[in-house]
Amino acid sequence: MVGLGGIEYKVRTTSEIIQFHESGKELKVTVPENMLFTKRALQLGGHLTTQKDWVFDVREKELVTRACSEIFGATNGEEKEIIDVKIEVKKTVTGENRTPLYLFKKMLVYAREKKSIGPLRVEPVQAQGVIVVSGIGFEIKGTSDRWRHQVAAGTVLIVRDVVREYVEKEKRSLSEKIICKEIKSVDNFQKTCPA
Repeated sequence: MVGLGGIEYKVRTTSEIIQFHESGKELKVTVPENMLFTKRALQLGGHLTTQKDWVFDVREKELVTRACSEIFGATNGEEKEIIDVKIEVKKTVTGENRTPLYLFKKMLVYAREKKSIGPLRVEPVQAQGVIVVSGIGFEIKGTSDRWRHQVAAGTVLIVRDVVREYVEKEKRSLSEKIICKEIKSVDNFQKTCPA
């Protein structure tokens, strides 16, 4: 436990969100929702059993471990600290062509095909653990074959379960576009993000 202005909170680590369990010939892997991991897991012969649980042949453990390390920055048993952050977008952030938008190795938004007819046949879907506190939030701009995700200037987000190491590395290079602050308690969240 760590004290914060008289409030104690538990330091959370990646071992809480990335877990491996071997059972006979199967390797069950629990990870946060992530499109890059989904693509890699399917390539490794994995199949999704719940929103966060994958099952692989146990013989693929080394490859699955490497995929977790590359995508999430940690793997089973590693104790990297995870934090929640508040992000204030100063300048519009635009993603790459036709791909999910990531920040701190965490997926923020991905596209889903929509049923309506129009110039854009996709719509933005916030990833789990991403909250739009205020502002426009996520948009998709462009044409049906050349679209990009955007987070509009003035948007305030809460992003949960981010590896501290990646926040520290990336926030300096993004300082022109975002202000990023750690949220350490419910009280702090309420003070920094009034309704």
